[in-house]
Amino acid sequence: MPESDQQYDVAISFLHRDEPIAEEIHNRLADQLNIFVYSKKQEELAGTDGLESFRSFLAEGWDFLLFVSLADADPPPKWLPKTEIRFSFQQYPLEQLLGAIKRRAQKLGGKVREETPVDLAKRVERERQSRYERERRLVNEGFAAVHAEYQSVADAVRQQVQEMNQHLSAPIEVGGDQRSLTLRSSRVSINAFLDPAQPVSDSRIVVQEWRGRLRFPSEGMYPVEPQRLAKKDYHFDCQAAYGWCWRDAALKSYLNSAQLAECIVKNLLRLHERLEKERKDR
Repeated sequence: MPESDQQYDVAISFLHRDEPIAEEIHNRLADQLNIFVYSKKQEELAGTDGLESFRSFLAEGWDFLLFVSLADADPPPKWLPKTEIRFSFQQYPLEQLLGAIKRRAQKLGGKVREETPVDLAKRVERERQSRYERERRLVNEGFAAVHAEYQSVADAVRQQVQEMNQHLSAPIEVGGDQRSLTLRSSRVSINAFLDPAQPVSDSRIVVQEWRGRLRFPSEGMYPVEPQRLAKKDYHFDCQAAYGWCWRDAALKSYLNSAQLAECIVKNLLRLHERLEKERKDR
């Protein structure tokens, strides 16, 4: 933050829907940096234009700003210079973002405080409360939520394919039922299905990539048996910064349902492109 506003080391601006992530950043860094989150400091914004308060920092230059893209598919604001790099929350999740914020604050003169025993005790208690809330929600709400979130994934996939097909000469086909979903191009397929389990955190969406065209439930036998190329599991979870989400154990990251849907659709296109290139190279 500019030297004229040394009361805070970091100020976080966000959309209302993204407040849980902003609060989690605050909770994780509050013992090391002075952080301003407007939802926690309403009294300081009373009688002011909050948007203008953040805009005033632009006069200090772009070095004071760190832009975080929560979904890679979201277009950047028109006023953001194309040369300004955005931090991808999908590719580099919370721990990496916290490190980037601390490094930027230090570079601009902020002092990252050493954690005292009292700070440690507070953080341990916050993390205990967070784990308790996670377990409570999973036990009390998880069974209904896992089915609702899977349906959100399926609906988002269908919507994205519908929009994408307007720009493709050979459209992507989508089929399936309440528990499974199949996408296919002329050469490849991806299927995703919900595998519910107890405890509910063991529930997962299984995503498989195939060479060839999988059949839809209403169709007959395969003309040519598809070959499975890859398989990946996304386990159901609940996190303070994400809400209901899907855990990618391999990358140690989390995706909400819209982000997982986007990942599935992108993977189909990339797989088709890769196999099409291999065919042409042969």
